[in-house]
Amino acid sequence: MDAGDADVALGSALNCALEDSDGGAKVESMHADAEDVAVRSTILLLKRVGEIPSPDRMSNQKKIVVCGAGGFIGGHLVADLRRQGHAHIRAVDVKPFGEWFQKFDDVENKVLNLQEKESCEKAVERCALVYNLAADMG
Repeated sequence: MDAGDADVALGSALNCALEDSDGGAKVESMHADAEDVAVRSTILLLKRVGEIPSPDRMSNQKKIVVCGAGGFIGGHLVADLRRQGHAHIRAVDVKPFGEWFQKFDDVENKVLNLQEKESCEKAVERCALVYNLAADMG
């Protein structure tokens, strides 16, 4: 899989249905090329921060997924979601756990390479909301 295919796989796998107040679904898409994925992710984060559903409005079966959770900002986002009372959080990063800035025992932590379609699908499985802070820093 080349970089272009990985971008398409990431974009398509991160199309995730978000629950809205009346139980319907609203679709958020993230289609970005490798060069601007960090910028678009940050913009998405800034747009969505005020719209995180309260813990009592989130389905028990659905998770909030933070891609890039092993990084500085991603780790702080996971910590803030926990402080807000969210109990169903999945933290995803390509780095081994020993290199994560923060890791929480009460969070579902996964090491996944989001350049692979199958890993993207695992990352967003049964999700309600995705924050993509993942970026290839190499």
